[in-house]
Amino acid sequence: MKKAILSILLLFQFCACAQNWITLDGAPNHYLNCFYDDSISGKFYVAGTYSSVGNEDYRGIATWDGTMWDSLGAGVDDIGSTYPQNTHAVIRYDSSIIIGGAFTNAGDIYTPFLAQWNGVQWDPMFGGQPNNVVNDLQIFNDELYACGSFDSIGASSAHCIAKWDGTSWIPIGNNYDFNGTLSGRLWRMIWYNGNLYVCGSFRDQWGNLCRLAKWNGANWQFMVSDVQGSLAQVNDMIVYDDELYIGGLFYANDGNRATGIMKWNDTIWTDVGGSLMILNDAYPSIKDMCVHNGKLYCAGNFERIGGIDVSGVASWDCIDWCGYNALFELAPGQNIGTSCVGFFNDTMYVGGGFWFADGDSVPFLAKWNGGSFVDTCGNTTFISEQASSQGVSIYPNPARDEITFEFADSENRQIIIYDCAGREIWREENSGAIIKVDVQSFSDGLYFFSAFGDNEEYVQGKFLIAH
Repeated sequence: MKKAILSILLLFQFCACAQNWITLDGAPNHYLNCFYDDSISGKFYVAGTYSSVGNEDYRGIATWDGTMWDSLGAGVDDIGSTYPQNTHAVIRYDSSIIIGGAFTNAGDIYTPFLAQWNGVQWDPMFGGQPNNVVNDLQIFNDELYACGSFDSIGASSAHCIAKWDGTSWIPIGNNYDFNGTLSGRLWRMIWYNGNLYVCGSFRDQWGNLCRLAKWNGANWQFMVSDVQGSLAQVNDMIVYDDELYIGGLFYANDGNRATGIMKWNDTIWTDVGGSLMILNDAYPSIKDMCVHNGKLYCAGNFERIGGIDVSGVASWDCIDWCGYNALFELAPGQNIGTSCVGFFNDTMYVGGGFWFADGDSVPFLAKWNGGSFVDTCGNTTFISEQASSQGVSIYPNPARDEITFEFADSENRQIIIYDCAGREIWREENSGAIIKVDVQSFSDGLYFFSAFGDNEEYVQGKFLIAH
């Protein structure tokens, strides 16, 4: 009898897990680039390179209300492009939905690279059009920002980035030429601690290849050494728990603090619960991130993060990574991962170039149907061996009342401890090889430390407090 009950329970568990990801009523017929949840209209915008959804002629962009699909007129098009319906960004500005991408027409209107939908029809962009692709749109201080590969927009000469102030398009940064000696392009923008950060591929004023820069309102600072590697690319940026997270294609072996994802607290870069790993591909990357209900969600081309099997979708809660029982494949046995993740009505959606999810036919767009179920949670970053490899041992780890830092030598150094949100909570300068810290007043959770020596020694690591 017990064996029979156990068999039934195992069968039920298997069936429930196999149905965690489902297709919608109709599916896009090609790759997805981004989502946008418009709280004003109550619609979920799905953008990409598709030309139809189900049997309907929806080109490049459509809306989902939780039950039905709807079009935005005739959508977008570019007759001369390999992927003619190519929408990269969607945002609401005032009473219109603004989209950017690689298209030339919206409906039957010539409106290259930027267009606005007023709820009934497409219109050209106020202030004029850019002369090349738009990759991202953001609202900062009630002004609309656009970035991409253009070098003019409307009547303004603006290299890769500009803002609409309600009257005209204005270049950002004294019209610095992001194109430089390389065909410059910006992928994303975000505001963090009073600075406008941009990521892409461009050169600084001395010709150095750069993937990250920030504008403080007066000058550009080109963060050349912050993201390194000949193939490096930052695909997305987001602010989570008061820190700037970047995700993309970069490796710890190239001099970066981590592989695929790392975070910045305006002072130092640290990894995020362990690096990305991929088993069947040499290029693990994060392509999109979003924050929902206090968690950071990531989509991309990866099969493991922080030592946890996740396969293209994972969430981070500042302590652990969690997987979502997902396997997104181009064909059975051919992993491809995901390209975008978002939430609509508290339900997770992922998009990409996949055809199958967990062996079921779920082309290009999948909806989470698994409740609160997650497959595996954990991370590997509080293990002391990581720091030991840098010349310092941390013990006990996890710690209860006291934690000890044991260095290889008695060098004068400064130690700083940060909490999970990146706030500095302890600092001391000490020349001893063994330094003990009373942590009885620390809350339970994950902590980070950095140690700076007079000989330019720099080490960092993490430890766990569990009273």
